Amino acid sequence: MLRNILLLFVVAAMAPSSVGSAQASEPIAPVGVGGTVGSISDDALMQQWSLAQDACRGNPEDETACAKRNRATAGLIARGYEQHNHDVWTSPSDAGHFDGVVQSSDDWAVNQSSLVMLMAGPAALKTLRNHLSDEKIIALWNESSDSMRHEFPRAWSILSPQMRKIEIDHKGESDVRYSLD
Repeated sequence: MLRNILLLFVVAAMAPSSVGSAQASEPIAPVGVGGTVGSISDDALMQQWSLAQDACRGNPEDETACAKRNRATAGLIARGYEQHNHDVWTSPSDAGHFDGVVQSSDDWAVNQSSLVMLMAGPAALKTLRNHLSDEKIIALWNESSDSMRHEFPRAWSILSPQMRKIEIDHKGESDVRYSLD
C-alpha cells in the first residue's frame, strides 16, 4: 500500500500540468490533488491507460504519450488499482473476490481429505472465473502464491493445480500474462 502511495506521488510529480494526447481526440483529465481523475469511469480510465501505454511503448521519446500514461497510472492507483507484471491491473474488488475465494477455500478444507480438496479445485476455479479474467487470476496468484502457501496452505493445495490448468488453457497463445512465476 505504501509503495502505491509513493508511486502515486512520484508519477503525479512527473506529469506535466497540461493534458496532451497520445491518441488523437482521447484526452485524459488531469489528476487532481486528491488523486481523482475527473468523473471518468474506471473502465474508460483503464482504456485510456492502455492506449497511452501502447503509444508510449511504441515511442518512448513521445513525452506526451508517456505523460498521459503516467497521469492515468496515478489515477488508477488513486482508485486502489494495482499494476501487476505484464500490464495487468486489478481493482480492489478483484482482489477482494480472489481473497474471498482463498479464505473460504481454506476455511472449508479444514476437515477435508486431500482427495476431497483436490476434487474441489475445479469448483474454486469456476468461482474465480465467474468474477475475474484468467490474466487477473494469474496476476493475483503470482503475487500471493508464496505467502498463501504459508498462511492458507489448504487453499494453496486446492488452487495450485487450477493455476496450472489456466496456464495450459492458454498455452498456444504465447501470452506472458498467463505464465506462472
